Amino acid sequence: MLAGILLDGGIKLELSNPKETPYLTMTQKWFEKVGVECSISDDFKKIEVKQNKNLKAFTTTIPSDWEGVVFPLVAGLLSESGSKITIENIDGSGTQGDDAIVKILQSVGGRIVWDKEKFTITVEPSRLTTENLPDKTLRVKMSPFPDAICALAVAACFTEGTTILEDAAVCRRKETDRIKVLKIELSKLGAEVEEKEDALIIHGHAPFLANGGKNPEFVLHGGLCESYMDHRMAMSLACLGIGLPKGESVIVKDAECCSVSFPKFFEVMRGIGCSFEELDVISMNL
Repeated sequence: MLAGILLDGGIKLELSNPKETPYLTMTQKWFEKVGVECSISDDFKKIEVKQNKNLKAFTTTIPSDWEGVVFPLVAGLLSESGSKITIENIDGSGTQGDDAIVKILQSVGGRIVWDKEKFTITVEPSRLTTENLPDKTLRVKMSPFPDAICALAVAACFTEGTTILEDAAVCRRKETDRIKVLKIELSKLGAEVEEKEDALIIHGHAPFLANGGKNPEFVLHGGLCESYMDHRMAMSLACLGIGLPKGESVIVKDAECCSVSFPKFFEVMRGIGCSFEELDVISMNL
């Protein structure tokens, strides 16, 4: 789409099975701001970008990345500290499909308040459960925001009930095959995970029962995990460590890869009560 701006006659694209469609819409909206003509069919299968070689420089503010927001958001839900966390500079423009993460987590009991006027999200530790959902199952169609699968899979491990992250085949073509490696790494830590060609099914348990007592079925524990040099895997596995019982920790190999999209990840996580130690690996626990 970007290349079409400078091509003689522009460009026409035909997609057979479009995924991650919110990003196509986001690109179109940016084109509109700078005067580039772009049309996208309702089914996202046909895209046309008109040539425009007269673009002018402009000054703007790039909205915060929702895929960065999701990690402190999940960490805030899983923390046993009882403290509220406020995340600032939240993009409420609606141009990022990933903002659906808020409603997804709220649907399983996540205590999250999004103040769109103040551009903040406040989150506090929550008992997550699918009991109020149809069939007591959380179903999330991942194709609009596949980069969230790692963080949502971790949250699902702490959610009482079954979570199905479906329409997720595109997640196999990221920095690594995220469906496959999530199955491997989460299973190492005691999670009950099923891998399907197009989905990840997680049978999770909340650390505490509805009456506040400890849940005997919660068996997640620490361990040594591979990041596969995938920044989202590294950050998600680090977040999992936050929800483990005291004395348990997750060790993430090659965790420095998180700097690809979140250069100050560990500094931010330390600021919300996490501790980590740099060895040959990064160990994180609360």
